[in-house]
Amino acid sequence: MEKVVAAGGVPLLIPPQVYGLDAVAAVIDGLDALVLIGGEDVCGTWSGRAESDAAHQTHSVERDEVEIALAREAWNYDLPMLGICRGLQVMNVSRGGTLIEDLPSAGASSVHRLTQGTFHSHPVTYDPQYLAKGYFDPDAHVPSHHHQAIDVLGDGLTVVGRADDDVIEAVEAAGKRFVVGVQWHPEEALDNRLFDALVAAAR
Repeated sequence: MEKVVAAGGVPLLIPPQVYGLDAVAAVIDGLDALVLIGGEDVCGTWSGRAESDAAHQTHSVERDEVEIALAREAWNYDLPMLGICRGLQVMNVSRGGTLIEDLPSAGASSVHRLTQGTFHSHPVTYDPQYLAKGYFDPDAHVPSHHHQAIDVLGDGLTVVGRADDDVIEAVEAAGKRFVVGVQWHPEEALDNRLFDALVAAAR
């Protein structure tokens, strides 16, 4: 929230236990932008994976449903939207995409989450044609903590940044005012350009 405030925005928290799916349109109508924050894994059922009862209990079905509905409604409204870590994954499945269940098990590097509960840095390289927007440096180290990532890309999204092991780290949506998702945690970085750009789009 501090990064949004520093950029000149006023953050509002939307608790999923308060707002049901029938209120999503009204919520979006009252916002200037939507930030989908990090957190627990998105349930595997959104990626077409069967889960045991024990694994399913680790997810918040209510949070998944409400955030995915918010992302879909924000897309339809062309509301500026920023997805952070889990938020990028929510954005992706809201567009029909899927997720890799566990990066190391899928053959990716463990660099994305070396120690549970600790942020650490790894490089991300961005597509040069998107650098003019000024959100990222050409080759930047980012604060990371995740073990899942995009597998099949959602409709309307474009990959604009990847880690050294080819894991998708950033996406945008052409034709939208501002739709950006990052697999890392910009709120843990010193650079505020991404939040500045979000608030500018909201204005």
